[in-house]
Amino acid sequence: FDRFGDQLHLEDFTLTKSTFTTDLSLDDAAKVDDYIGLFRKIGKVKNFSPVSYEGIPKRDSFCLEGKSNGIAFMAYNLYAVLENSVGMGNLQMLDSAKEVLRLEVRLNSLKAVRGASGEEDVVDQLLYLLEHGREIFLDNCQKIIPSGDYYKKSDAAEIVRKEIHDLKLQRRMLRLIELIPEKKSLLLAHKALQYRRVDEVMDAFAKLGISPVTIGKREKPLFVDSLYRYLCGTSFEIGGTS
Repeated sequence: FDRFGDQLHLEDFTLTKSTFTTDLSLDDAAKVDDYIGLFRKIGKVKNFSPVSYEGIPKRDSFCLEGKSNGIAFMAYNLYAVLENSVGMGNLQMLDSAKEVLRLEVRLNSLKAVRGASGEEDVVDQLLYLLEHGREIFLDNCQKIIPSGDYYKKSDAAEIVRKEIHDLKLQRRMLRLIELIPEKKSLLLAHKALQYRRVDEVMDAFAKLGISPVTIGKREKPLFVDSLYRYLCGTSFEIGGTS
């Protein structure tokens, strides 16, 4: 702000964007592809729509933008994105990106910044975002990526039958497991379930520790850990504020 002298102060600016980023080192490049593939099965989510960004290969990413909330979510294979942008010109950078799944939550509007921080003053907004970045990131991530481990469909169904004794709830959970690959969208599967309290069904999956999104019959992994196992204890970067 030195170039403005005494003419402008921080309070004279408006914060319209902030990005929260974390890189998950999975120690296996195949795992990065597994997660991207599972995320892509989620398709549409309530209040969000799938989107593609220039420079981020579609097959190596899962990106959503809010319809009116000014929030974007991105998950992508960092190696694939860097290879696409810098080619083989920076081998050290590419090597450091191997086996890395990058996740981003972007607040892309003044409305989103105010909604996340609950503050009107730009200084208070910045302080809140710095202090509560992890909370904001995880809150938005959980709206999109269901918690729980990923199983083959038959294995997930077997766990539900064994552990859920409320037969009505059990039927709804089993039906949701079937609907997600059929509808290719978590949102459309929720609608097809025709149950107003679908959050109760999702909560039951979360308590059980399994995801309603399942691994395809012809897909190689038999089991994939919940994303949130990796997110616990990871560091977050806050950048791209403007």
